[in-house]
Amino acid sequence: MKTILLLFVLEACGFIAYSQIHAAELADPKDLVQTPKDKKGTEPIFSGNNGFVPVKNGQTYLLLAPVNDYEDKEIEDLSYPCKEAEDLKNILNQKWQIAESTTFFRPNLTKMEFVKSLIELGERSTDDDNIIIITSLHSYLQGDKYYLRFADAKSNNDSSALSANLYVELLSKIKFKHLLLIHDSCFSSNLIDAKPFGSLFTANAKKGSLLKINKQYIEEVNRVPSAEVLASSTRVTTSPDKSVFFEQLTAIFDTWEGDVLSSEFINLTIKQKMTTNCGFGHLESLYRDLGGSMVFLKKGGLISLIEQSSKINLNKGSKVFEYACNRPKLVRVNATGSISFSDFTGPSTPQGATKSVLGYLTGTQNIDQNIRHGALIYRTSPKSNWQYCGSECNIELGVGNHKIEFRVNNVNQRNQKGNFELDIKY
Repeated sequence: MKTILLLFVLEACGFIAYSQIHAAELADPKDLVQTPKDKKGTEPIFSGNNGFVPVKNGQTYLLLAPVNDYEDKEIEDLSYPCKEAEDLKNILNQKWQIAESTTFFRPNLTKMEFVKSLIELGERSTDDDNIIIITSLHSYLQGDKYYLRFADAKSNNDSSALSANLYVELLSKIKFKHLLLIHDSCFSSNLIDAKPFGSLFTANAKKGSLLKINKQYIEEVNRVPSAEVLASSTRVTTSPDKSVFFEQLTAIFDTWEGDVLSSEFINLTIKQKMTTNCGFGHLESLYRDLGGSMVFLKKGGLISLIEQSSKINLNKGSKVFEYACNRPKLVRVNATGSISFSDFTGPSTPQGATKSVLGYLTGTQNIDQNIRHGALIYRTSPKSNWQYCGSECNIELGVGNHKIEFRVNNVNQRNQKGNFELDIKY
């Protein structure tokens, strides 16, 4: 009856030949770009004020394609899909790391316009990009085949609808890391079983699902590619025009107190709220379930799923590492290497040395008398005390801009030789 909410992480496009696509369902896709521009449905999907803007790798694109109005009067119009999709779009833009510049609201698309949108996204996406496509519309079963009805669908005409198999075929032409289809429609779990017309992707399955949101979970499910379907109904149940599933989905994104959501957690949370069954599964025709999952990050929360690092070589003087935090952060420092201070002293590691080679105490040469001579030290502001780092230390930072100053605990650095090599992870 309605909705396909398709949230997927598309990476690295590359639509190849569509010779496999059934001619009865879709003509040569080249027609989509060669048809005269004055015909409806031929203008670029990403044009005008809301046009497509290429972005850096690792961004999230959001395409919303709800359908309220059908050209065929024998197909009942819907009242809520466009409003529901727009409400969710606003929440995702305002509270989650999905930029308005990469969000495209396209209500009442025809079948060809929707296919074009997939092709155009695939031509521009990269290996690290997330693509979210939300569509809310009628769908139906015809025998063992599942069909989606866009605005120009005709009653009693399967070729005017988009089959689930063709839908997945189009997606199979796109390289991606994570794909999440959130499908709010009648019989929507049938989408989980859809397969492209070509041969299937195969892999040795090694499922790993961690039901606890923490840094390890986030990094693990984001690292492994995935193709998932979150469906509002089972394979045999319908979905109402005003969707409880969509209502709960929107509420989760609106009221979630944590910084991170995965598709698995969205599914579990919705199931706790709904009285009827919804579906969740993997499009194994595209990717086997190896434990990966789509991850959503809240604005002002985690900056990156991938831990970043910086390298610093330290000898004489000090080196400053600058970092801006929008939430408390732990910076981890690992230091290696050695430094000699004169011809009469042996080399010192970042852990420091308490005596010279002749056995004399060298504490008088310290910047901080309470810390080992020659050790790696740091401070977080010019007015704060020096702290011992040694070969490994963790530095806790609060919200704000920080300058961490590193240096060797030695007053007279004129004859220092060698380096401490700092690996700073944040």
